Amino acid sequence: MLSCYGGNNFRTENIDNLAGDGILFKNAVSAAPWTIPSFASIMTGTYPHIHQMTERDSRLSDNFKTLAEYMSKNGYYTGAIGNNIFLSTKTNNFFQGFHYTDFYPKKEGRSSYIMQIIGGLFPKLFNLNANTSELTGLAINWIEENKIGRAHV
Repeated sequence: MLSCYGGNNFRTENIDNLAGDGILFKNAVSAAPWTIPSFASIMTGTYPHIHQMTERDSRLSDNFKTLAEYMSKNGYYTGAIGNNIFLSTKTNNFFQGFHYTDFYPKKEGRSSYIMQIIGGLFPKLFNLNANTSELTGLAINWIEENKIGRAHV
């Protein structure tokens, strides 16, 4: 058990510091045991049997308003940056309401010789995946570029 939860076997100092600076949940429950229905529940505030996002190829109905749509409607500039094979900006309609998305892995491949040459010269242009450090950098840059006070939308 982690020391922030009372474990005594070993100290988890970094996690303890994070728990001390934020909110420590002692009983968190997910709406489903895997990504697609869980994320749909987070974004819509409904259970899987309501939003029907229970299969890998499920698509969220436009009839559901997402958290990002509500935030956007109320003046927030919304962005989604991440890496999860189950979440797609093109297929499952999770990202309705976001002004900006940068989600990995990218499905587009280097389909032509010219694209391979350009990709070799400018590797970030065709970056199909991103690790944790890269995602953190992307998120920090996005936040810095979109601080309160900038005009959006």
